[in-house]
Amino acid sequence: SLVGRISEARILQGAVLASLLACTSMVIGVVLADSLWPMLAGLLVVVTATGFIMPNATSLALAGQRDRAGSASSLMGLVQMVVCSSVPPLVALAGVTPLIFSVALLSGIALAAPAALMLRRA
Repeated sequence: SLVGRISEARILQGAVLASLLACTSMVIGVVLADSLWPMLAGLLVVVTATGFIMPNATSLALAGQRDRAGSASSLMGLVQMVVCSSVPPLVALAGVTPLIFSVALLSGIALAAPAALMLRRA
């Protein structure tokens, strides 16, 4: 398995960095090309990286909560659902264009990147 060879923190950091670069390229591509294709190409990378981010972030967050894993997991789920249900309508108030979508995605990963990149390498 990948985790056996590379630490979870390192996988998470790599995936967050890939998402950050993909989101940045999405914004640049949409501005320069004024097309949907740069956004879709970047989105492919972001969605793939999310498959590495979510399980590793969850595992790292719950690692120190052995006695309270159920409560910690439910709290994480609650926060995810609140954010996921409140951010899209707020972003849609600005309009529904590839540029707005790309900037919103870049903003989200830019908020998460410092925390992920400051993880100790285990």
